[in-house]
Amino acid sequence: MKDHYRTLGLTDKATDQEIKVAYRQLAKRYHPDVNPGNLYAEERFKEISEAYNILSDPILRSAYDARKSYRAFVPTPDPFNTKEPNNRDRRKRTYNPEELERVRARNKMRTEAVIQKRKKLLKGMIITFALYLVATFSFEVWIEHKRQEESEQFKRELLAKLNSPAEQQGSYRIKNLDSPYDRIFGSGVTMDQSPNSLIILNKFKASVICVTLSNDPQQTIRNEYIEAGNAFAMRELPNGSFLIKVYAGDVWDTARFKLQQEAIGGFRKDEGYYLVNEGPFVLQKPTYENPDSNTSDTLIITGKDGQFIELTPLQFFGTDMK
Repeated sequence: MKDHYRTLGLTDKATDQEIKVAYRQLAKRYHPDVNPGNLYAEERFKEISEAYNILSDPILRSAYDARKSYRAFVPTPDPFNTKEPNNRDRRKRTYNPEELERVRARNKMRTEAVIQKRKKLLKGMIITFALYLVATFSFEVWIEHKRQEESEQFKRELLAKLNSPAEQQGSYRIKNLDSPYDRIFGSGVTMDQSPNSLIILNKFKASVICVTLSNDPQQTIRNEYIEAGNAFAMRELPNGSFLIKVYAGDVWDTARFKLQQEAIGGFRKDEGYYLVNEGPFVLQKPTYENPDSNTSDTLIITGKDGQFIELTPLQFFGTDMK
């Protein structure tokens, strides 16, 4: 029998919050999207998901705990016990017809009571299971409905934005999806054939995402422009510990900022400069001495729940921008 607690690195006393946190950490590490083609990571992720599906559900966890702790006990008679029993064996007693009838009636009542109790228990289990199936199906339908609503809403907003007069002006559209800030931060630093990668999903706004070394002088080694709703994988990153900076806003203006009298662009509306309040993200190729090193990590940028620490333009760019 699989030990799901051990799979998540927990004990059977773990709280629901500890189970959720352990699952998120392990899922982020072994997710197939983060480890493409890695069969070990795929099997490990299946085990982690199975353990979480059981332990996160109160009913399934209770049933699993009961099975896990069950121990059959069958008392074994002592063949060397030759003492006479204190009580007379009732099976050898002779009953008169009236006593026999009373005993039979009493045993019948007890049997019927046990049967009724078991029927009620079985009925309760069937009803509980049926309600669980109905609730699970209803929840899945609701989740799918919400996904469709969000997808349609995103399409409508994107279409409205693309059709707006301001966005139709060529001077206010970024020409491609490459970051225009290589002239500030330098070209991207790569390590040939490095398995290190950082996958970023941008659910916030159109943003310039910068991957920066966490130690001084905090050099920016990658900067990419990512539209809202898109994902990007920064691959072949060098070994190291990284922080993420975000410059986000609406309506890109190619004439906004200038560097040495040459326009490089910037956001015209609702711009902001931020440091992601997560990390540092430590990426290191596994070695024989340290086989548990991470070669990949994932960041979802939502801009909610204190995810950002605000920066000044000087802190973000490292130079005055006008």
